[in-house]
Amino acid sequence: HLRLMSDSGRAERLRYEQVLVADIDAGYSAAESKYKIFVSNSNTGSHQGESWRDAYNGGYIRYTIPLDGQDSMFLRVRYWGNEGLSREFDILVDEVVFASESLVGKWNVDAFQEVDYNIPSALFKGKSKINLKFRAKAGNYAGGLFYVWLYALQAQEPDALGSGREDRREMDVLISDGMLRLRLPSEDRDLNNRLRIFGMNGSLMYSGTVQEEVQVFDLRRLPRQQWYVLLCSNEKGSRAQKLLIP
Repeated sequence: HLRLMSDSGRAERLRYEQVLVADIDAGYSAAESKYKIFVSNSNTGSHQGESWRDAYNGGYIRYTIPLDGQDSMFLRVRYWGNEGLSREFDILVDEVVFASESLVGKWNVDAFQEVDYNIPSALFKGKSKINLKFRAKAGNYAGGLFYVWLYALQAQEPDALGSGREDRREMDVLISDGMLRLRLPSEDRDLNNRLRIFGMNGSLMYSGTVQEEVQVFDLRRLPRQQWYVLLCSNEKGSRAQKLLIP
């Protein structure tokens, strides 16, 4: 067993923050116009009090998102968890597909679901803006999209955050044979906690929801003998620590 390393050494003292790059309320024209929306074969509507947008049969939804030197980014999309019809689509940055999705039968629950997608840095690094596109496959729908977020992971020295803001609560984490056991601080256990694990280059490697007081995550698909950043976030904020998978 290996416990997360303590804060010893400058590199290990780096703090990581999840920084919002873009937030798009899909289907709400005032919010979408900020990101220069352009669509083809697209419809909008509302469900459970939230607006949505989709596209059909090769149609697409495209947003133009300004950047400011981000080194790492991931996309988060809110979907409805019990969609019908045919819903297979691709997600692209500047016409390059980086993810494909199929929603029908994925959850089969009447609740919203949020999915994270890593965006390869080669698709955005050095650019001042990107075009993010959701493109329906032939005979299929793309979406519906209820909300779209773009986040960056940013490292900072503790002093840059100010001693008064530094969160010293610890997550109880053990890892063995690629299985991660996570226990959150008691004050966080009734919140909506999300776990993400990033490579040291900022790539999103794993994403999950923390639903139990003690929860186990299967990380055996991740490369061994490497350091990662474990980030847990909720309504109060986010905390991160470095993690070695032996």
